[in-house]
Amino acid sequence: MTIEERYELSCYQELTKLDDSKNIWLVRHNESGIIYIKKELQWFNQDIYMRLKNANLPNIPRIMLCICDDSVLTVIEEYIHGLTLEQFMEQNGTFSEEKAVSIAFAVCDILEPLHTSQPPIVHRDIKPSNIMISNDGIIKLIDFNAAKEFNLTHSEDTRLMGTKKFAAPEQYGFGQSDPRTDIYALGVTIYYLLTKDYPDSGRYHGKLNPIIQKCVHLDKAERYQNIDQLRKELIVFAQKNSSTEMPSSSKNRVKHNLFTKQLYPYHEKLPVGFRTGTNWKIITATPGYLLIFWLCSTLTVTGSKGIPLSGFPLFVNRLGSFLMLMGTIFFIGNYCHIRNRLPLMNHSRLLHLIMTIIYLFVYYILILSLVTLLGGA
Repeated sequence: MTIEERYELSCYQELTKLDDSKNIWLVRHNESGIIYIKKELQWFNQDIYMRLKNANLPNIPRIMLCICDDSVLTVIEEYIHGLTLEQFMEQNGTFSEEKAVSIAFAVCDILEPLHTSQPPIVHRDIKPSNIMISNDGIIKLIDFNAAKEFNLTHSEDTRLMGTKKFAAPEQYGFGQSDPRTDIYALGVTIYYLLTKDYPDSGRYHGKLNPIIQKCVHLDKAERYQNIDQLRKELIVFAQKNSSTEMPSSSKNRVKHNLFTKQLYPYHEKLPVGFRTGTNWKIITATPGYLLIFWLCSTLTVTGSKGIPLSGFPLFVNRLGSFLMLMGTIFFIGNYCHIRNRLPLMNHSRLLHLIMTIIYLFVYYILILSLVTLLGGA
């Protein structure tokens, strides 16, 4: 541990020990006064924690500090105020099918950028006690102690980790964990939310049973092969059950209104400003898009000889202006997680900002080049 790392760690004052067996403390930053979680891990994958720290993905605890010393990894991460699904069920009982599906949608949204990163990150311990409903109603995925990177060259996991009943067969030495491992655990989790029991109990025979059984198939090849396939099945269920929504305390959903009532399953595909279904955002975004369309459709352009363009050259210039404005909005708004998918965007905040400027600059150059090539005069 370097002197700088020792100083950084000393900035967090231990308040109370939350778990003796796992060496987990509640700590407070000396300067900001903000409360965090401190973990000392004996078994860990430091690369995973460093990638999570640099990626800063939504709805997982933000990693503030990650220091390895004497084969112990000390992690300082965001403290989530709220209840785990396990705690929620202890107080309120099981979930309805509609609410269980809404939670599954939220978990899919969290897992997708993890599974589509390169190499993919597999959580390997999806279960109700690792899924939280924060005090502001957001579904969060916590505890990445068992996470690993998927490696095509490995035939099986080098270390068996996970939780009994929720762990897929490959976590017991029957192959290597991959994104389908998390799909298995999510299927068990859905079943548990509905029954507080496990799929081998045979207690549940409702409308979600075919989806759950495909998730928990012993053969990975028979499961959903990725999160997108599972999400599409959940969308079909949601379409047939219009009452499907997140718990009333949750804000990690599209609020039903006249525009979004039937569009919840597709909310990630809606334009920036419409994805959450929040009325004020829709009211703000609608005139904004109309203004952009009006400005671009009435744009006048003068050619190099001072003569106003018309016909196809004018159309190309107007279209280029429209693409530049809309592309900027969709990129800054991270439409369909586009920023998370691009190289060098899942690192430090400074590098993320620099690459955002570079990607937008390259995008503008490409649009201007095409406009000049096709519609220049």
